[in-house]
Amino acid sequence: MRKRISCFLLCLVMTQLGCNRAKELNPQSDNVPKKAFQAVKKQFPESTSLVFAPLTPEKIWSVDFESNARQYKAVVDTQAVLANARFLSNQLPGPLAQFLDKLAIRGGTIASETWEIQPDPVAGEDWPRVAFDYQWKGMERTIKVITNGANNVKFALNMGTQSSLAYYVDKPVDVSPKIGSYLKRMGLVEPSGMWVSYARDGRRTFINKNGTYIFDQNENPVYVLHGSVIKQEDLPAFVFNYINASPEMDGFVFETAIRFSAEGSSGYQISIRKDTEIGQIFYLYFNDNGDLIYHDYTAYQF
Repeated sequence: MRKRISCFLLCLVMTQLGCNRAKELNPQSDNVPKKAFQAVKKQFPESTSLVFAPLTPEKIWSVDFESNARQYKAVVDTQAVLANARFLSNQLPGPLAQFLDKLAIRGGTIASETWEIQPDPVAGEDWPRVAFDYQWKGMERTIKVITNGANNVKFALNMGTQSSLAYYVDKPVDVSPKIGSYLKRMGLVEPSGMWVSYARDGRRTFINKNGTYIFDQNENPVYVLHGSVIKQEDLPAFVFNYINASPEMDGFVFETAIRFSAEGSSGYQISIRKDTEIGQIFYLYFNDNGDLIYHDYTAYQF
């Protein structure tokens, strides 16, 4: 059961949404080819007030726009809209607000409107996600929630780094030759493709069913799940110091630890969990210097 839930929540984390405004670019300029503009118009013929921002230079852009009196966000290349989300509400639905108030991450500030991320049939999705930005412990985060989704889950929530709307690619090398070649060299690319998202600090995250792979703004690996399981007692002291200094993790128990090591990337990935009427899991990623390089949280209720 835990393995099945973990796979389901991994699918959930694949779609991120950052609600920061984009920098306006001229669709007729070299920065935004006419084909990218036309790709939006093809799927949303009534779209107006398009505001573009580059994600991958000369290849992929985020875009904010209006269509039929609704606000939208999307990711687009020169061929098609790769992902999109529509404005849902200025407030969280009541049941979702009540669920959030029961979690270890309660007490933060909802920092944006609520958006509905549309499912991507190409990636095998058939349910939308509610998404909003969330300020928690001084960190800018994004929360995504599936309500009444697959596997009879009433709520499935993920909180991760604030980032762009994620999109699905068959070949990571098409997004970045450097990253794609690295993943292929490490044997981490599968025919099923990967999800890609961009954080505000320039990091890129690639995700498939095997795990998460994070690269810095220069496309060098920060975290690659390529290593071996280790015992709790073999973890360095800085891991326990961090957990003990985090009151929101009170009552959580150790689940797994992995020592990861690959070209230019080494450290520890730890998961701790708490199972009551709501299942909750923190995923912590440290480099060898004891710096927390990534932080993820999931919760689910049947």
